[in-house]
Amino acid sequence: IQMTDKIMQVLSSKYLIRPIHYEGLQRKEPLEIPEDALREIIFNSIVHKLQFGTWNQMSIYDDHIRLWNEGVLPEDYTVETLMSKHTSKPRNPKMAQVFYRAGFIEAWGRGYEKIMKAFDKANLKRPEFTVEQGGVTAVIYREIFMSIRGDAKLNQTDTEPIQTEQATQKTTQKTTQKTTQKILELIALNPYITRNEMAIECGVTPDAIKLQLKKLKEKGLIRRIGSDRSGSWEVMDHSS
Repeated sequence: IQMTDKIMQVLSSKYLIRPIHYEGLQRKEPLEIPEDALREIIFNSIVHKLQFGTWNQMSIYDDHIRLWNEGVLPEDYTVETLMSKHTSKPRNPKMAQVFYRAGFIEAWGRGYEKIMKAFDKANLKRPEFTVEQGGVTAVIYREIFMSIRGDAKLNQTDTEPIQTEQATQKTTQKTTQKTTQKILELIALNPYITRNEMAIECGVTPDAIKLQLKKLKEKGLIRRIGSDRSGSWEVMDHSS
């Protein structure tokens, strides 16, 4: 029952980022993937696992997370069934009951609906679920990380509506703009701030900061005074 919390701690501390933004004077650091939805995906993977099979397996890549648990869907169920209103048929009823009483599962048969709504609200591409290799795989895309790193690629298909692609582009642009604005504010407050310090404040990697600084210099918004080791930054036109 503690497994999900431990997984979330490892993901948050070692793999996923928390881009920083401000709502008024309040500092916000949401996880790059909707946290409640990510927990729900992990809960489902545990509750529906084939208990006498192999262990659940998670792989983290730059552009996505892949989570697989052994155990196929109930008879007559497909992935499309999960995406619509359906009767819950947990593989491990007693385990599912414990998770329900602990408050981890809100209502039977609504887990996937909750996941999709969370990703839609964040304007992120929905996770994809497939039945393969005797189990169920969840693919969770890391669009925010890819956009901040500067090489985001839209994972859209030709059959998806244009509105989804436009929403993804807006999310990418908004995230990049917030990071750029934060860098300018940090330099204005401390011209001697380092890339690593900026990365910590912005919740991104030092390489992402390096790329943003390069773009800002090319636009003439900042300049470097002195050497890379002992020099300082200067904001040329902060109002822009």
